[in-house]
Amino acid sequence: MKQTRPLHPVVLDVDTGEDDALAILLAVALQVPLQAVLTSYGNTTLANATANTAALLQLASATHVPVIQGAAAPLSPHPHPEAASGAGDFVGRNGLCNVEVPPATDVVVHRPHAAALATVWQTVITERVQYVVTGPCTNLARLLDQLGARASAYIDHIYLMAGALDGPGNSGPHQPDGRQCAEFNVYCDAEACARVLASGIPVTVVSWDVTQHITIPYADVLQMQARTAVGDVVLRLMRAFLEQYGMAHQRNFELNDPITVLAALGLGRVHQCSLRVVTAPDGYGQTLADPHGAVVWWYEPLLPHEHQWYVDAVLNALGVDRRVASAPVQ
Repeated sequence: MKQTRPLHPVVLDVDTGEDDALAILLAVALQVPLQAVLTSYGNTTLANATANTAALLQLASATHVPVIQGAAAPLSPHPHPEAASGAGDFVGRNGLCNVEVPPATDVVVHRPHAAALATVWQTVITERVQYVVTGPCTNLARLLDQLGARASAYIDHIYLMAGALDGPGNSGPHQPDGRQCAEFNVYCDAEACARVLASGIPVTVVSWDVTQHITIPYADVLQMQARTAVGDVVLRLMRAFLEQYGMAHQRNFELNDPITVLAALGLGRVHQCSLRVVTAPDGYGQTLADPHGAVVWWYEPLLPHEHQWYVDAVLNALGVDRRVASAPVQ
């Protein structure tokens, strides 16, 4: 895959369910210089997310990348307590749709108390980084609070897989028209997301309403084959998600989190907009275009003819072959 900018040091912040798993494996496959991976509650429990992350790094032969276990709950009690149950059957009992990955034995896992997150960060992170969040913003908001004015010396740019700007979300309170108003990552901790947007550090938002269209149907998955051990796990994850949840809910396999990694590498188009996150209980987690909101870079929708190229590029990097290859974007 052709990169559009030099690779910068990157930190991933994940709640490792099925598409976070692909994001981690993709970053390693593309030789992104990962400084660390932080873990969070969200798709699954913090314990699952941490174990899954370490196991995937070992699977990808990236045992040099440390894992920092982060938040187990949002900054403040959630206004809708049922949200604490996470994604439920969406990701299975282990967060990986019940696909088993051998547990890590050689990955260093730091488990700091919440108040010591910045202390561990300053020990582990040796360069200024791009910070990529594919789960809730809780870890990053806490880290920004602890680093204070020093934060911009450690973090150059933030990439968030967050929000739904041009349509309904996939989580949160239902609106009068019956549709949900929030995107899952923001809904987990809207307060944290709002703090991140207000941090003053440049932010690119890769919103769910954009990435939800970059998908892989079950019929396509059945026509794929793995050429590596990583590819085998990727195929098993996609099949398990679709067989256990996706097909019953008319869902294809979405590449939300891998697309966010590609955005951090400079692929795609962005433009500036102003964004506000609703933190009041009514509408909690909704992301709205607001001229008085935080100025962010918004990742624009891919053109229809680009969708398949992105899917093929991700699969190829992950060691999965399609029987019929698509032409590259012109």
